[in-house]
Amino acid sequence: MRFLLDENVHAKSTSVLRDQGHDVRHVVESELRGKPDDDLIQFCNEDNRIFVTRDLGVALVAASLLTGLILVRVPQRFASRDIPALLADFTARASERDIHGRITVVSPGRTRSKPLSTLSA
Repeated sequence: MRFLLDENVHAKSTSVLRDQGHDVRHVVESELRGKPDDDLIQFCNEDNRIFVTRDLGVALVAASLLTGLILVRVPQRFASRDIPALLADFTARASERDIHGRITVVSPGRTRSKPLSTLSA
């Protein structure tokens, strides 16, 4: 799968997902650093990438996202350094068909998903 990781996603997630064979770009390592969410969504649409973020606010503007959104939600006590393992576990079980066109909320021990089209309703 092809992913774009937001600035708020632990950088180690890049190498962990690449080790699984995914095509991953991290906003911090690109010209997208500091760009608004709308620009990141546009990039994902143009480059066919699933957007991975911890930012709840992205869901407010994600109605124009065509590819997919993975929203990482963890409790405050959850160490950010554990997010790469959480993502790796999820992507090892999920297929692109499970994610494409959907907003998927990934939390420790729980995953929820619904079509992105419900965000514009």
